[in-house]
Amino acid sequence: MCFSEYIENLCRLHRGIGHRDDECHYSDLDEDAQNSYSHLRMHYPCVVLDEGDADFGGSESQTYQTDRFMLLFLDHVKDTGDAAEVRGVFRQMKGFALDFLKRMRRDRRRLPLLNRFEVVGVELFRVYLKDAGLYGYAMRGQVTGLFVDLDCNETFTDNG
Repeated sequence: MCFSEYIENLCRLHRGIGHRDDECHYSDLDEDAQNSYSHLRMHYPCVVLDEGDADFGGSESQTYQTDRFMLLFLDHVKDTGDAAEVRGVFRQMKGFALDFLKRMRRDRRRLPLLNRFEVVGVELFRVYLKDAGLYGYAMRGQVTGLFVDLDCNETFTDNG
């Protein structure tokens, strides 16, 4: 199971999101970038995953790779001028983001996929897409592990 499949499964299990094969509430930007019409089949509330950025830290003798991801928790607002409706969506989407964060923290104990995930350092911030009528929260997180160069021999013909 990859990270995208894990998040999609959480979207299926979460009672407030309810992603199903016949009713899309989840999008992986990497996979859906090839399908420019994926937004037309989206139902709300929804979760959108964007991953791919990385950076390296530590020292030359002990280097760490940090992979970054962002999860968007969005819902559609009927009247963008209705402050009470907008506040309600923000409240609900923040709750969904916290639900996912709690579940990811708990799942670290049983899923090797998440053993490098840390809650410390995760950021939540509001998302305003007023023209589309979408409001919610973004969760920015990371997973960090040792950057090991021993496994590169299989990808080069000279074996170093």
